[in-house]
Amino acid sequence: MATIRPIEEADLPAVESLLRAHLGGWSLDAEVLRQTVLAHPWADDECPSLIAESDSGEVVGFMGSQVRRLRRGEELLRGVCCTQLVVDPDARAGALGALMIKQMLNGPQDLTWSDSATDTVARIFQMFGGRVDYPRAADFMLAVRPGTWGWTLIKAILRRQQIDRRLVPVPGLPLQALGSLLPRLRPDPPPSTIRSESASAQQVVAALPTICSGLSLRVDWDEAELDHILGVVDHVEGGLVTRIVHSGSSPIGWYAYLSRPGGASRVLHLAARARSADLVLSELVADARGRGSAVVAGRAEPHLEEALRRQRAVLSFVRQPILRASGSELDATLASSTSLLTRLDGEVFAI
Repeated sequence: MATIRPIEEADLPAVESLLRAHLGGWSLDAEVLRQTVLAHPWADDECPSLIAESDSGEVVGFMGSQVRRLRRGEELLRGVCCTQLVVDPDARAGALGALMIKQMLNGPQDLTWSDSATDTVARIFQMFGGRVDYPRAADFMLAVRPGTWGWTLIKAILRRQQIDRRLVPVPGLPLQALGSLLPRLRPDPPPSTIRSESASAQQVVAALPTICSGLSLRVDWDEAELDHILGVVDHVEGGLVTRIVHSGSSPIGWYAYLSRPGGASRVLHLAARARSADLVLSELVADARGRGSAVVAGRAEPHLEEALRRQRAVLSFVRQPILRASGSELDATLASSTSLLTRLDGEVFAI
């Protein structure tokens, strides 16, 4: 019977080998894994990543834990985003994956979630009191340079290349792809009073009390953790754009996205003051278009519903986020549009 225990630094090479062998699409190295689950400012020994070790000492299972500090009003909470659950096929007979999930859920955190669960993991979460996070189960797509995107798609089809979510983030045809035929369907530009500027983690954290004053729940970023996360993301993915949006002299929002000129840029985070999400999204879209993006895509967060409707985005259910909250009040808060729990806050590397 395998033993489940907290991960240690010496386990990282074996965990990397396990992920490469049994987690489809995994290409990150042990150092990135270390920076993600061990060597970051919010690492917490009470909420560790877990490994399963066979009787012979072989690492046969892994479940990552990314600790997040949450703020609900004046109350500080602890959250864990679960990542990269993988079990060696030869060790699955004893429900090892379920046992690892159970141990993770039994930690002291107030909220446990994952952004990209399989059907099996979702069922196990539900068995232990969790649920599918339906308000965050859809992704959106906006064609901001429809001609570029359409021609790239046609070339890929003619060359019989694989059409994946990096080219078509949402399995649907955005009406903006009709381009000049229906100009009223183009994404609306931001008003002239709206401007943005590139921002460091320090500048973002300083603006958060103003930007997030209307939110009931959010990750309570500090400079050290946000700077660490943004640095890891930019190192791995490249093209990270982080900007604060202003109306006049007042900050009304901030965003982070991965710029992909000629392709699909991916939104990782968008926070906005009450009734300003549409303005912040419009500015993000304009910035991405100015950098040559053909498409802007991301998760359809609850607070973006009205803004995405106005931008005439196409939506589709492409993933299965799950969560378990410590109480019904917190669970209800998470279902509201005043909660903010983005891809940057969670499984940032899950495509």
